[in-house]
Amino acid sequence: FFMQMGIGAPFYNLCLAIYYYLFIVKNIRPSPNLERCMHLVCFSFAFSTAIAGLAMGMFGYAAFWCWITAEHNIFRYLFFHG
Repeated sequence: FFMQMGIGAPFYNLCLAIYYYLFIVKNIRPSPNLERCMHLVCFSFAFSTAIAGLAMGMFGYAAFWCWITAEHNIFRYLFFHG
């Protein structure tokens, strides 16, 4: 479950890159609403895929760690790589 929540990290990197680009390169101060939206996007995708995997009973032993089992390989790819 928590490994699936880690999928939010690349989204946070993208949001930080956008934020810094607007602030440093374009000299635009992003609004607090944009910041809230960025947090919402990152958390909602990570949390929704983690909850979906938990609700569908897909988590279990998967090689070196507990994650989505081999019977659900398509979801392993979709949930991790988008």
